[in-house]
Order: sequence, then C-alpha cells, then structure tokens
Amino acid sequence: MVLLIDPKVIREDFPKIKANLEKRKNPEVVGRLEKWFSQDKDWRSLKAKSDDLRGKRNTITEEIKQAKGKGADIKSLLDKAKTLPDEIKRLMRR
Repeated sequence: MVLLIDPKVIREDFPKIKANLEKRKNPEVVGRLEKWFSQDKDWRSLKAKSDDLRGKRNTITEEIKQAKGKGADIKSLLDKAKTLPDEIKRLMRR
C-alpha cells in the first residue's frame, strides 16, 4: 500500500499524521515518515541559509558597483564577495 500525503500537510500537522500511521501498526512506514520529516527540516534550513548567503552576495555586488561609481576602494568588498560562493557551495554539498 502506498500512502501519498501532501508534504505541506505533514509539515503542518506532523504529530497527528504520525499518530494516525502508528495506529496502522506498520513501523516501517512510521520510520520512513520520521526520516522524511527530519530530512525535510534539514533541507529547508540549508535552503534558508543558502538563500540568505545569495542575498548577501547580491547586496555586496550592488555595493561594489556603487563604490566603483564613486571611485572608492573596493578591496574589502571584493574579499567578502570572494568568500560567499565557497560558503554557498559548502552548504549545498550537505
């Protein structure tokens, strides 16, 4: 038997979904649900962090553009900008 449950429903009411599946006395299905829920939570956390880093990268890029237009020193901004892609790649490898 294959159970298809909307991921949004699982995220919103995990304890209730788990309790209902436990009533069916199939620990394998409950184990899969717990594993999925844990992995989903980890993925969402990593996604939020990588999105935050991309936002910082975009902000720094804009600051570099403005600093160049004013003729200001951009070395420190470039140094920051160089580290962000590596951080993003490190997060995405997890």
